[in-house]
Amino acid sequence: MKKNDFPSLFPRGRRLKILMTMKMIVFLTLVLSFTASASIYSQNQRVNLDFQEVSVLEVFNEIKAQTGLRFIYNEDKIEELAKINFDVTDMRVDEALEEIFKDTNLECQFHDDVIMILDRKPELPIIEQQEKKQVKGIVTDEDGNTLPGVSVVVKGTTIGVSTNIDGEYTINFKNGNAVLLYSFVGMLAQEIVYSGQATQNVTLQLDSENLEEVIVTGYQKVSVERSTGSVVTVKARDVEKKGQSNLLNTLEGMVAGLGISSNPGEEGSKKINIRGTSTINGNSSPLIIIDGFAVETDLSTINPYEIESVNVLKDAASASIYGARSANGVIVITTKRGKKGKSKVNYTNNFTFKQKPDLAYRMNRASSSDLVDIQKFGAGSNPHSYQYRIDNDPTRSRGSAYARNLVYETMAQVNEGIISQEQADVKLNALRSIDNLSQMEDIFTQKAFESQHNLSVSGGSEKNNYRVSLNYTGRKGSWVGDKSERIVFDVMNNLKLNDKVRVDIGANISMNDNKSIPFNKNVLLNQVSSYELFKDENGNPLPVRIGSMGSGGTDNAGLYGGKDPVETQRLIDMGLLDENYYPVNEINNYSNKTKGFIARIQARLYADLFKGVKGTFGFQYERGASKNTYYAAADSYKMSSLINNAAPNDYAGDNNTLNVPLGARKT
Repeated sequence: MKKNDFPSLFPRGRRLKILMTMKMIVFLTLVLSFTASASIYSQNQRVNLDFQEVSVLEVFNEIKAQTGLRFIYNEDKIEELAKINFDVTDMRVDEALEEIFKDTNLECQFHDDVIMILDRKPELPIIEQQEKKQVKGIVTDEDGNTLPGVSVVVKGTTIGVSTNIDGEYTINFKNGNAVLLYSFVGMLAQEIVYSGQATQNVTLQLDSENLEEVIVTGYQKVSVERSTGSVVTVKARDVEKKGQSNLLNTLEGMVAGLGISSNPGEEGSKKINIRGTSTINGNSSPLIIIDGFAVETDLSTINPYEIESVNVLKDAASASIYGARSANGVIVITTKRGKKGKSKVNYTNNFTFKQKPDLAYRMNRASSSDLVDIQKFGAGSNPHSYQYRIDNDPTRSRGSAYARNLVYETMAQVNEGIISQEQADVKLNALRSIDNLSQMEDIFTQKAFESQHNLSVSGGSEKNNYRVSLNYTGRKGSWVGDKSERIVFDVMNNLKLNDKVRVDIGANISMNDNKSIPFNKNVLLNQVSSYELFKDENGNPLPVRIGSMGSGGTDNAGLYGGKDPVETQRLIDMGLLDENYYPVNEINNYSNKTKGFIARIQARLYADLFKGVKGTFGFQYERGASKNTYYAAADSYKMSSLINNAAPNDYAGDNNTLNVPLGARKT
């Protein structure tokens, strides 16, 4: 049999095409091999580099000089790179460039003898196949009742289920680091981290802050829909936002119909009423309920950071609960409780700064020029000095010794021919240009400051929840010498003795220490003429005339009624005390200290007596004490006036005959 050779298998034209194709394949293979070899050769070239604080472009130039390789790059992106320190010996080019660009968003690619600098491609995340997880459990409330309809969701996802009528649930998910979120209307949401457990039972606690749905009246909790009275609710977060140390300051402006008035003369003193004034002389303060107990304590003894909610019952419907005692309204306060879980420590502090009081706005008084005109008119057409009255009336009318203002004295001197009208005008014009407001603010007022620190510890278990807090408040008032300190200690313990008996035990202890300088601010603000300075140009105290508080007065005048300088000098000549009024000295001549202590203990027992009948039994003990110490120095204006006013008319220097002995007074 004859063999067929290659030429005879294909026609001549077909054979030529096959040969050309084979030659082309061989040619391309050789070219690509050469190109790959060139690229590999380019990468394998080695360089020696030693640079300090140079740009990347300078490194490129050095690599080009040593290897002949060229670079293609975006000049703006290269210039954005920080200067580098680079020191390598006998390192491959690709390794050197990778080291330069390792902390940037750029990378290099080699093409023959060309190196292209491109944006680094992002690394795609590796998706791992995760094993399916399953958790089962039962959700109940604090009393052990199962909760149907509780939402159980894998936090941050749409994976979720609801508990059935028996409070049971089963949820499947893949994430091994999942957080399960349990939520229910009227309950505090709870988060639990998945750590491999197959069963997770959960107890949800009542959300007492959800006060849009629940109102606490002191004896019961009712929904808004069932409440028929006028009630305003303030939540814990609203109280904390204000950062006030006094609950009254917190409620101010937050409750419609709640009036809180301040006494400008006694900073910090406040009066509260609901629905306006209900009595003239009687007690108009509302009834205060704390955790179901009526208390007599002041709201300033309550730590605002321990308040869960405040409900203000404003209308007559509250009488159905509290009777006649609610005639002035009721303020119901619920304090915080410990919650099941690990112990939590919370520390909060607030610092409040206030500028000096604006006395110009508060006093709203006439200018010195207007005051001179008013006093000039008030002097009348026939003014006479106290000395003139003494000289012309030896018996000295007992109503003529009170101090008169400088304008009156000047006009009296004109009337008595002691000075001319031109001289009087010079004196009066000098008074018009004086204003003691700046001295008053500098000497008697200060920038107010308050610091508040609150530390609380809370936690609990299935049988016992607890919360302990300590609050300290330090305050410096707007008037010189006013300062106070307050410490409030609270403890609340909730015990579950068994399934039928629970006990709540709480205590509150408040201690305060207030200090002030009881100089008469009314005299300072209302009885001293605006042109009378308190210090001279050298800083020495000056006496001022404080005038008569009444239309008449006596020969000895009265306290803060003031005496005429002639009468004051007469008493000094008799051997009695200097009764000139020096406001600057008064700051150091008085002190008023008040220390207070209030303790309140509450206990409440909840018991299931028998089927369908539950009993609540409460006990409260409240006790308070306060001590006030008032001190007036021996050389104070008050003691000088008391001693002089009570001195016998025939006093001749024998201090044993004084009706009020010399010395200071402490009460």
